Amino acid sequence: MKIKCIKLDGYRNLHNVVLKPNDFCSLIGLNNYGKSNLLHAIVYGISFLKVSNTEKEKMMKCISDIPINKKLYKLNFFMELELSFTEKESKEFAEIKYSFSHSWIKKDKAGNPVSKILSESLQLKPRGTSKKYEQFIKREGQKALYKSSPSSRCDTQIKIQSTELVANKLRAFDNLPYLKELNCLQNIDFQIERNFDANFSYMNLMPIIMKDVSGLESISENDLPRALAFLKNEQNEKYKLIIDAFLQLFPSIQELKINTFKVDVKKGPIFPKDVPFVLSDETYKLTVIDRNLNQQVDFQMLSDGAKRILVVLTMVVIASLRGFLAFAIEEPENSIHPALLQKLLRLLDALRGEMQIFFTSHSPYLVQFVNLEDIYFGIPNNDEVAMFGNIASKAKRNKLIKEAANDDTTLGEYCFNMLLDMHSNPDLIKELFAKEVADE
Repeated sequence: MKIKCIKLDGYRNLHNVVLKPNDFCSLIGLNNYGKSNLLHAIVYGISFLKVSNTEKEKMMKCISDIPINKKLYKLNFFMELELSFTEKESKEFAEIKYSFSHSWIKKDKAGNPVSKILSESLQLKPRGTSKKYEQFIKREGQKALYKSSPSSRCDTQIKIQSTELVANKLRAFDNLPYLKELNCLQNIDFQIERNFDANFSYMNLMPIIMKDVSGLESISENDLPRALAFLKNEQNEKYKLIIDAFLQLFPSIQELKINTFKVDVKKGPIFPKDVPFVLSDETYKLTVIDRNLNQQVDFQMLSDGAKRILVVLTMVVIASLRGFLAFAIEEPENSIHPALLQKLLRLLDALRGEMQIFFTSHSPYLVQFVNLEDIYFGIPNNDEVAMFGNIASKAKRNKLIKEAANDDTTLGEYCFNMLLDMHSNPDLIKELFAKEVADE
């Protein structure tokens, strides 16, 4: 699957956000604007789709997620996902559009705190360029309808609880003709990498691992040496890609070595049977050979940026192998010198497979190295409301590039100066991010 469009509203300080990501999607804005909130909103919506009804109720009561901005506090949460299927994922349908909304906790007329799902919609587009979306779930409040067979309409009623999604309930209907598509929707994953301090990924002094978990599911970013050892043994080609990418970014390093140490588990702590982890009989440590040093050194001695870069490269590969829909990296410019940022982006493109990559950044450097049409700028306003827009018109993108050149500055610096000077030139902001007429 690939994300064609995400719509979000009513989460923290976000309002009416529409993203149409390609292979890369960059969220650019000033400090403390709402870029991270946007990523968290996506994860929130996907998580809401997957958790139990009890957990859904808890999520609708989460104080840290409820909008408190004076302009937004009455908004309900809304999310719409538009995804495309490969033929392997669905032979019959090419695209899926799914949305839901829920109220945040509030008091009813009797003074009781309540929260509930307000709406839900599922549409599927059959394969064939001329075919349109067909309705398969339609819900408003407690009135819920679904399509029970290929030839029927979306008019079969289904009883539903106020904290239950129809899409979840229908997965128990074994003969449903679009069950496979519902399961694809249920299984999507969106991961955020936010290891600004990557030291903890290399400090697993006790070789503790999760019990009864194996394969890719057992890999944790909290023990990167173990993760790399697994990939070296089980996915050697992918392991080589990670190491080659890392060495390209840090050419003075000649070799990265994984050192294995046996552990006598009998001498370790005895955990209760009901805890979800056990002591491993092996632990791992990374060392590097650098052409400028006369001996191997512990990987921990490298810079914080180098340590985070290896985490990012490794977790992108693991997420791709696990079939994640997208992987988000917050502020990649904090990890690497600006001169190497373009190379990092090229390497991530080579490692991501079919997975889409999201970035957040408050740096002008990233703007220089990504396609302008893939950038969503945080649009300044006086209400501290986070709204994002991209410059969809090719003519306007070319105009912006020309203006930056005439100003004898980089495109990134010009864009950030434009955002900073919103109060002195609001007409330019309105012109660039106005809704577009098809002029491509």
